[in-house]
Amino acid sequence: MALARDRILLTADVVTAASTNYAPITGLNFAAQLGYKYHIYGFVCYTVAATTTGARIGFSASPTTAATLAAFDVWGADGVGSIDGGGYTGLVTTASTTGGITALANSADTAGNTQRIEGLYVPAATQVLQLEIGPEAAAAVTVKAGSFIEWEIVG
Repeated sequence: MALARDRILLTADVVTAASTNYAPITGLNFAAQLGYKYHIYGFVCYTVAATTTGARIGFSASPTTAATLAAFDVWGADGVGSIDGGGYTGLVTTASTTGGITALANSADTAGNTQRIEGLYVPAATQVLQLEIGPEAAAAVTVKAGSFIEWEIVG
């Protein structure tokens, strides 16, 4: 039985507050149901105010019940070809400066930055997964229209 892949696409820019905390990317979330395994893929295009400001992405979950499995890889690139990557096995703590994802150290371009996150998620409770972004410096980030999150049930 083939299962469909679902997608949510941002149709307008989302601007975060000037903070180092993770902030929800409004609109990029979905309900993960207990009893299923999810393959998740997200792609975020964003701009920053200064080339010295990197950013990191991750997920928060509500309620915050620890997942049975959360394993993601993250890759990022800026407008001049710098690439960074990492991985984590936990969820972002909402409104926290701590998380398992390393920020891109700097953005060599203020526009044209991207990050991609892909992985497997097995919830221990029915939860809403929210894609979040956190700048490394207290500055606003503009997540651009066209950013998206996709998911499919794989078991």
